[in-house]
Amino acid sequence: MLQVLQKYTYSEDEIILIPKIGKEENISEMVGFLEQKNVKGVILVCRSKKNFENTLENFLFTLDAPRSTLLYSFEGRRSMPIWFISPNGAEILLDDKDFKNKTEIQAKENITIVAQKKNKIDWTANNIIGYIRGKEKPNEFIVISAHYDHMGFGMYGIGNNPDHFLEKKSSVIYNGANDNASGTTGVLAIAEAFSTAMKKGILPKRSIVFIAFAGEELGLLGSKYFTDLNPIIPLSQIKLNLNVDMIGRSDGNHKKQTQHYICPVGLGFIYKDWLPLQQQINRNSVNIEIDYTYNKIDHPGQLYYRSDHFNFAKYNIPVIFYQDSSKDDYHSTTDDPEKIEYEKMLKRVQLIFHTAWEASNMNELPQK
Repeated sequence: MLQVLQKYTYSEDEIILIPKIGKEENISEMVGFLEQKNVKGVILVCRSKKNFENTLENFLFTLDAPRSTLLYSFEGRRSMPIWFISPNGAEILLDDKDFKNKTEIQAKENITIVAQKKNKIDWTANNIIGYIRGKEKPNEFIVISAHYDHMGFGMYGIGNNPDHFLEKKSSVIYNGANDNASGTTGVLAIAEAFSTAMKKGILPKRSIVFIAFAGEELGLLGSKYFTDLNPIIPLSQIKLNLNVDMIGRSDGNHKKQTQHYICPVGLGFIYKDWLPLQQQINRNSVNIEIDYTYNKIDHPGQLYYRSDHFNFAKYNIPVIFYQDSSKDDYHSTTDDPEKIEYEKMLKRVQLIFHTAWEASNMNELPQK
C-alpha cells in the first residue's frame, strides 16, 4: 500500500508518494523529514514530462560516477530509496489518474526494481599519509584527515550535464579554496607543528597519522579504501579521527560576527564524553564559539554521512568533523583563495591541533 503525503502526515514502514512535485515545494525538507521517520521509501512524481526529463539529466552524471555505494548503512539504519517518476509513469504504475486526490493507493501489481551500473570504471588515485610514532603508546593512533580532491575542470559540469562540461573543459576550473584546500592546509599546518615538536625531542604518547584522502567528491572513495579494503593500521587501534573539510569561510549566521566559531559534526556520537572534553580543550586553548547546529545524527543536511570521517565512524571509531557550515561558492568556480577568512581559519586549526595534542597525550581516552 502506498500512502500519499498530505503535508507532513506519514506512516512508518510504508512507501510515501509525493504527487506532482514542482519548484514551489521544498522537496529536500519533505524528504529529510520522512527519512527521520524511517519510512520505507519515497516516490516523487514529477509535475510534467519536461520536469522529469530535466531531473533525469541532472542525475545522469551522478549515476555514472564511480561511487562505491548508493545507500549508506549506520547502526542498522539505511538511507531510504527515492524514486523519481513521470506523471504518465505514475498513472501506469498506479492504474489511477486521480492519485493526487487520494490518501492511499493500491499499486496495480507487485513491482520489482533492479539497479545495475552500466559500466565498470577503472581509475587510480593516491591517499597521502604521514606518521609520527608515539613514545609510550605507539600502537594507539590518532588520525587527522582531509580530502585533497575537488571538481577539477568541473566534475559535475555546467548545469550537471557532462556534455556541457566537455564543451567548457578548457576554460572552466574549480579552485576549491575552501573545499577542501582549507582542510588540507590545516592538516599540513598541524603536521608541521607536531614535526617541529618532534625535532625538539617532544613526542606524543600515541602515534599520529596524517592523511590526505583522494576521491572524496566521488563518494568518500579514498577513505573507504583505507578503512574497508586496505587498512594499513588495524582499525581497532585507531582511537580517534579528526576530519577537516571546509574551515575557511563563515556561514550566514556568523557573517557579521567577529567572534570566531567552528561547527563540529559527530562530536559525542560514539562516546558521549568527547563532548565535554572538546569543550574543556577549547576553553583551555583558543576559546572560540562551538556551534552545535549540525551536530545531530538526523540533521536534514546529513553532514555526518558526507565526508571521510563517516568511514571511520561506521567502525565505531569516535570522530569529530570540523567544518564552517558555509554554503557560499560550494562546488562552484568562484570558490577562490581571496575569499578565505584566514584569521578564523587559523583559530579553527589551532583548536584542532590542541584537540589532537590532548588526545595523543591523555592517559585514557573517553570510552563511554
